[in-house]
Amino acid sequence: MILEALAEHPNVEILWKTDLTGMKQDDDGVTLQLESPDAGVSELRVDWLIGTDGARSTVRKLAGLEFEGFTWDQQIIATNIRIDLESYGYARSLLLADDRYGAVVAMIDNEKLWRCAFSAPASAPSESVLQGIAETLPRILPEVADGYELEHHSVYRVHQRAASEFRKGRVLLAGDAAHATNPAGGFGLTTGFMDIFVLYEALAAVIKGSAAQDVLDGYAHERRKVFLDHTSPQATRLMKLIFAGEGLEEGMERFRLIASDETARLRYSAFAANLETPSLITGKRLNMPITA
Repeated sequence: MILEALAEHPNVEILWKTDLTGMKQDDDGVTLQLESPDAGVSELRVDWLIGTDGARSTVRKLAGLEFEGFTWDQQIIATNIRIDLESYGYARSLLLADDRYGAVVAMIDNEKLWRCAFSAPASAPSESVLQGIAETLPRILPEVADGYELEHHSVYRVHQRAASEFRKGRVLLAGDAAHATNPAGGFGLTTGFMDIFVLYEALAAVIKGSAAQDVLDGYAHERRKVFLDHTSPQATRLMKLIFAGEGLEEGMERFRLIASDETARLRYSAFAANLETPSLITGKRLNMPITA
């Protein structure tokens, strides 16, 4: 879908199989050192560089920015399984809070494909992953004993980190390159979208000359603040609740209130509005309600 959309813009060029190996910037732009099997080593001069290259961001590292925070002492095993859980009465999205078998379970298409993500010790050897999946899934979802297909699985470390700065001169960071959070709640993806909603408008205004470059400092400050004040704390609370059972009674009481009280339910559902930053050009919001 992204490639189809970009194909409509003749000023977009995609460089496949190309590594960023070096970077130098000055007041007018950034010179990139690139390397590819076909073109070898080359240079590319750009006015602005936006790093959206994930939690292991090469752009962030070459810019000399720290990735501050911590790494959880557990890893997440994400599985995609083909099974008709709805026929067993499962909701399309649910959380299982347990200090051993905590999991996030959600339907991800209308063809009976479900995601079940659970935790394992960080020291668990990679060669035992499939065995661990076979042993753990029936504990989380007893119905898989009737049969299921494991279509995909992945294992990844979980981080709670933010770049020391989201802007350094003409280099900007967004998405996981700027911040990484645990997957509980899906707040990392949402926060990344919110980064781009603010950044593309602000940078376009700078390029067109209708805004000063310091508006990008506003982007860097506000988006980092949102992650540290809202995204990370909320995701951390859910991570501890789901995968460690911490604060279980308090958490259950909160969910019971959400289930029984419409105002509480709407407030909880609208949490993502806290991850939004108003336009740095117009001051307008995305018309999302803000929670108390």
